Amino acid sequence: MLENKFFPRKGLRRRIPDLVHNELKGVVEFIYSGQLKPETLEVHSKSLIVVADKYDVPQLRDMYEAHLVETLNRENVSGILELSAKLSSPAVLENAALDVILKNWKAISSSNEYAEFALKNPLLALKILRSYSIRKGF
Repeated sequence: MLENKFFPRKGLRRRIPDLVHNELKGVVEFIYSGQLKPETLEVHSKSLIVVADKYDVPQLRDMYEAHLVETLNRENVSGILELSAKLSSPAVLENAALDVILKNWKAISSSNEYAEFALKNPLLALKILRSYSIRKGF
């Protein structure tokens, strides 16, 4: 992230092209203190788990992963499942999301949101159906 190619030759400003200010602030906050403010954890969890995964900061990734699993529900499950597909090791988030989907299968599968999700994410929709059929013993 902080290799020389990101630094301009002159001036005090440094740019990291794939991070916005608040995301970088959250990463630096964690690196220096080993902790995150609750509002940083709440507001930036989806973007910062991707950053932590990309730049290989496993403790930060694990912290966000635990927060996302803890706050997982029927309303946000499709977004969390989509997010898990962006990670290099999606197992924890993916399994937690699949559990929520399968426990609420009737309500979720008949919703317009799921239909839109399935059109946008056919491979994830297939994974859900496979998990459902395994759980039901088909």
